[in-house]
Amino acid sequence: MQKLSSLLFFVLVGTVLLFSRSLNTEFTVNSYTFGDQTQPAIGMDRAGNIIATWTSEVDWDPQNKWELSEIFAQVFDSEGNQKGPGFVVNSDWEHFQLNPRIAVGPDGNFVITWVHYKVQSNSAEIYAKIYDTNTIPRGKEFQVNDYSTGHQGNPDIALDSEGNFVITWQSWAQDTSDLGIFAKKFGPDGIPIVPEFQVNTTSNNDQFHPAIAINSQNQFIIVWTSFEQDGFQTGLYAQRFDINGNTIGSEFRVNFSTAGWQDWADVTIDSSDNYLFCWHSHQYDENSYDIFARKMDTSMTIIIPEFRVNLTTEDWQVFPKIDSDGNGNFIVVWESQELEGSSSGIFAQIFDNYGNILEQEFQISDVSQGMRKAPEVQMISRQKYLTIWQAYQPTSSEWDIYAKIFTKNIEELQPSPTILIKKKHVIQK
Repeated sequence: MQKLSSLLFFVLVGTVLLFSRSLNTEFTVNSYTFGDQTQPAIGMDRAGNIIATWTSEVDWDPQNKWELSEIFAQVFDSEGNQKGPGFVVNSDWEHFQLNPRIAVGPDGNFVITWVHYKVQSNSAEIYAKIYDTNTIPRGKEFQVNDYSTGHQGNPDIALDSEGNFVITWQSWAQDTSDLGIFAKKFGPDGIPIVPEFQVNTTSNNDQFHPAIAINSQNQFIIVWTSFEQDGFQTGLYAQRFDINGNTIGSEFRVNFSTAGWQDWADVTIDSSDNYLFCWHSHQYDENSYDIFARKMDTSMTIIIPEFRVNLTTEDWQVFPKIDSDGNGNFIVVWESQELEGSSSGIFAQIFDNYGNILEQEFQISDVSQGMRKAPEVQMISRQKYLTIWQAYQPTSSEWDIYAKIFTKNIEELQPSPTILIKKKHVIQK
């Protein structure tokens, strides 16, 4: 692995040049450009400092003839200025490290979790590593899951006000029926305080693609995709838990419309502890996917009924992410794919606390050839937003991580009614 050592030196030195860009301008996050840089994730502390993490293809294993991947991270402030050098998260260099997720505490401490895939044994585990506010590790990386048969994948993480964190993931055959959702809660030092537990009550068929959020009372909610549970193809279900990991109520269906496929849900919690869900849906037109959202309060009473987020309905609108500010305004970002062609872009729409459109659908990624995928979003303030994504460069045939800090002053935006979807009828709110 001599090549890897020299490449690592380049990464740690080269990243000093990152994140010094003007607002509303798309820029490259990674300075290391050998191989693909994919699967970005971001988190933010209350001071507006942001940590980005992603998967990096960093070396070629000549003996086994495969490319290895690692987890990289970089801290920058709310203006896009880099704070210190970038760093490698994992210390195991012999296997694939994939699909990082991150949770950041109010004071800047953070935890990164990812998939640790072993090619030789064809197995995958969930790993995590804890950092303080100065990006100094609090101990070594550690394995999250106890059950280690088969594959564990698609982790997500949330961190509460006391530094405790919950990691959730999908696990193969652990609930006796294909994929199921599991979780585990840790203290700030990484010691488990709630043992590994099953999240989904219904275990028939597959449950997969979990997402998690924690409220101001340190209660948490996990949402996931479940196959054929809602009577059609896939539906979205969620379960709330108290601070000790005990269930609050029963698991419930998130999506109202059940026709077709609902998948890849995301969830965030606003300052009033209301739940905001978004997902992509393949319902009415066999040639298109759309983005839907819904808002519920702490008693699961519907505040904003299920509605279609995207205004443009041609092609595929997929893989949404959602975030909210202190007043309940929220932004949804997603990937828009051309059905005919090889281009895709990152789009967004901003809503007020009542679901009225504040800023109609707009494109974040610059208009150019190539593909833009896997967006993530953070509302830095009521005027400033950060979006990060992966972009394919046709000239190099490789993927890089791009970002844009853009401004939209909510105080100056005028709300307009959105369109609600109820079954197959579209009604004006």
